[in-house]
Amino acid sequence: MWVDYSPPGGGASELGGSLTGPGACNLPAIGSQVGEAGVISSLAASWNTRFGIYHGSVNQGESVPDHTGHAYTGVPGSWPAKFNAFADFRSKRGIYATYQGDASTGLRTNGTIANSEYLQAAGGDRRMAIVAVLDCDGFTGGSTVAAVQSWACVLMLHPINNSAGGGTGPERMYLEYLGRSDDPGSPCATSGVPGGPSSGGPLVPALVG
Repeated sequence: MWVDYSPPGGGASELGGSLTGPGACNLPAIGSQVGEAGVISSLAASWNTRFGIYHGSVNQGESVPDHTGHAYTGVPGSWPAKFNAFADFRSKRGIYATYQGDASTGLRTNGTIANSEYLQAAGGDRRMAIVAVLDCDGFTGGSTVAAVQSWACVLMLHPINNSAGGGTGPERMYLEYLGRSDDPGSPCATSGVPGGPSSGGPLVPALVG
């Protein structure tokens, strides 16, 4: 399931716009009901832009990739350690490493891969994301929404199969947990307006007089 921050009206269009655009400007408060049912296969094209891979209706130049598209999957040789991809990810960012190709990762993205020069010139901070932490028991009984409990910082490890929308089985989508987004040392960058003393969302830089 994907997480729509304004159910039920957002849907695939809103989710795709969050992936190709700057993201969500106003995150819902702790306790808000969020969610979106289904795999939503059309979102693969939007998700993969963050790795510098373009296919379908999303073209290069229409969305910002990360500075590296290097992927970490369960295929032998792609990510042998199976943990702490973040350390290697930072080194790959330093050399603007491109996505290494479907033959190496075992995926079927079937897209056009942006080169290193483009990732250096047009790339940004696009693979460390803030995501909602939910109690999945809230999805029982046919419900498509659950309450936000907190916010986490994650690393987007790899693109997903073309038209798979997240996938199932050994090629499903994986993320690496990098801690709570409100930890002072969180690597996830944020922007916006600081909340009040009882706010529970990601930290936002602020000037103090």
